[in-house]
Amino acid sequence: MNEQRLIAMLELNHIEHRIVRHAPVYNIAEACSELGKKPKEEVKNLLLKDEKGFFLLVILGDRKADLKALQIARKTKKISLATPEEVKEKTGVSVGAVNLFSYPIVYVDYSVCSLEEINVHPDDNSVTVFAETTGALKLLKNPVFGSFSKS
Repeated sequence: MNEQRLIAMLELNHIEHRIVRHAPVYNIAEACSELGKKPKEEVKNLLLKDEKGFFLLVILGDRKADLKALQIARKTKKISLATPEEVKEKTGVSVGAVNLFSYPIVYVDYSVCSLEEINVHPDDNSVTVFAETTGALKLLKNPVFGSFSKS
């Protein structure tokens, strides 16, 4: 979902947002440096895979994916991180630019709900859109919420 479509969707749904342009970022450390945020104030979107297919996990930037919890939730045996090539193939964008609204299967860690605003890259890792969290998360199609991260 590009920037124009993302902004249009947020405006149509009356969700407060702001746009920040910056140097391209490829990981949470670079994003925090560019945006002046702490990892616990940012989210990261991880494209993961298992024998059922690919899915997106949204967690706070200072947390790690809890693969055991995801295995239980998905009723699967092994989960791994998608390769950069798979990220590009499945999402159409590079690592660091994956948008939580662009992937049909999204797991959201409960801790993300504590943020006042959630950061979204509109398929461009040099733009961050900050949107009001509660409203933005309501726009996800069939999200699965749970405890999917650990410190």
